[in-house]
Amino acid sequence: MNMANHVKTFQVLILAFLSMVISIVHARVVPTVFVFGDSIVDVGNNNFLPNCTAKVNFHPYGVDFPNGTSTGRFTNGFNAADCIVQKLGLEMSPPPFLSLNSWTQTLGGVNFASGGSGLLDATGARFIQVLSLGKQMTDFETVVANLISNLGINKTRKLIAKSIFFVSTGSNDLFEDFQANPAKNETERCAFIESLVASYQVNLEALYLLGARKFALLSIPQIGCTPAARAINNSSGNCNEDLNESARKFYNSMQVMLKELSCNLQGFKYSLGNSYGMVDFFFKSPSRFGFTELTDACCGNQTLCLPGSTFCANRTEFLFWDVNHPTEAAYRVAAQTLFVGSREFVTPINFGQLAAIKT
Repeated sequence: MNMANHVKTFQVLILAFLSMVISIVHARVVPTVFVFGDSIVDVGNNNFLPNCTAKVNFHPYGVDFPNGTSTGRFTNGFNAADCIVQKLGLEMSPPPFLSLNSWTQTLGGVNFASGGSGLLDATGARFIQVLSLGKQMTDFETVVANLISNLGINKTRKLIAKSIFFVSTGSNDLFEDFQANPAKNETERCAFIESLVASYQVNLEALYLLGARKFALLSIPQIGCTPAARAINNSSGNCNEDLNESARKFYNSMQVMLKELSCNLQGFKYSLGNSYGMVDFFFKSPSRFGFTELTDACCGNQTLCLPGSTFCANRTEFLFWDVNHPTEAAYRVAAQTLFVGSREFVTPINFGQLAAIKT
């Protein structure tokens, strides 16, 4: 066989391989999932940022992950991204963007999230190097360009249109603003929240222009009730209601913004998870979900979870793994609620209904 025939055979094999990969992808509930946001959904991007100080690639993080591996997830096992995409038929979250070295690895989805990041570029500056939501959008543009170069624009458009775009962000913006400006009045806080939601809208519109049509979004939870926020109240240990009120207003503004987008953008479909409402329900009915500890963190109790920190044995009974992040058990309850829950917790449709929409 001459060289030309060798090349032709190789090309045929490559095309056959790609066809097989794409067929497998389309056999799932949705072909692909793209994940954006902060530490709730980061699966290791921060590990690849040399100057970043927001890293958890050490034990006891990941103690309940397969093989006890510390992957960079900010919890004891699987995080929100994992638990949600598992409902879609995937084994776990798509891999972190910064770990990829081939465009074919993006066919099953990509996770762009970065712990400590937010809607604003300035959020997370104390960690020196994180990926803001805007930077994550730029990284997604890179993925789209590579897909178009290799699959062509029509196949890429179809793939993206059928995919789920999962976003969880905003908590760090609110928390950092509160710490920096604790004396802000209500008018000032409302103005800041509206600016965050406006930034959120710009990013969703950018995704839409790149072909995204199905958006699964998480609102900000009761961040005033994390162990870290409770510590702000010093001896009382109560929830910080100023932070909680900001989270409530953020959710209300998100609802208005998303309704407008769904009216103005043809084919725009969304599902908004009411994280605040879900956490509130956890606090009111903890035994229903097997939780016995709602205020202390499993790792480090009221201090940071560091290498060698002691951690609880009954992790499925704790709502919080560390002072800022839930346990895998909490994420699993949330994922189940998001997929089958009523409009009290996810609106206007749940994640399961969103995934089933044909585009």
